Amino acid sequence: MSLKIEDLNIILLAKDSEAQKHYKEFFIQEGVRFFNIGSEVQLENILEIIPINGIVADIRTTLRATGTEKLLYTKLEDIYPFIRVRWDEDKGIISAIYPDESINNLHDFITKVCVESDPRVLRTSNRAPLSLNVIISENDQFSGYTEKSCTLNVSESGLFIITSSPFWKENQRIYVVINEISSRTPIICTVVRKIVWGEEPCCTPGISIRFDSILHSQQDELFKLAPR
Repeated sequence: MSLKIEDLNIILLAKDSEAQKHYKEFFIQEGVRFFNIGSEVQLENILEIIPINGIVADIRTTLRATGTEKLLYTKLEDIYPFIRVRWDEDKGIISAIYPDESINNLHDFITKVCVESDPRVLRTSNRAPLSLNVIISENDQFSGYTEKSCTLNVSESGLFIITSSPFWKENQRIYVVINEISSRTPIICTVVRKIVWGEEPCCTPGISIRFDSILHSQQDELFKLAPR
């Protein structure tokens, strides 16, 4: 059953783009509800709570995306209707690129594809709020830059650690010891996302880390600690 235009939820990926105002004008004129995303954090948060019918991505924004953003965009292309657009200044139109050749423009995408797409929420690893005391370091000897902090939440694949230190970078290898776990063997991790202090309103600064190497016993203890 086709949805009504006014019932759609569309994500607009047009970060710091001069063309952004033209995309917004299009959605307003069409009467389409849209969410203009300014960061990866915003995108993930909205996708986890709002059922989305389609994603409209400005080509310049995708080309300038970080490594982790590009990975996320690739994942989203497999889940949602996803169209790439560009504002053509010379012609004064929004050009579009979509795999189906019968979809020639953004209007077609909305009225032929998105209205037929069941809205869906992005399902990720369940994150449980849990405050654990952790020590993080740049090396497994904990002899270089080291910091004591605590977690905001945990999942089966990693942790979010609260920190405002400028030292930690995305894609950086780090080592973690969790105080509440009996084994002191450093857990080898990678920083997959960083939220800088003050960068996002009402967001806790810190780093989201992925477990690359963790003992089974450590994972078992972590699972027992996490609320369910």
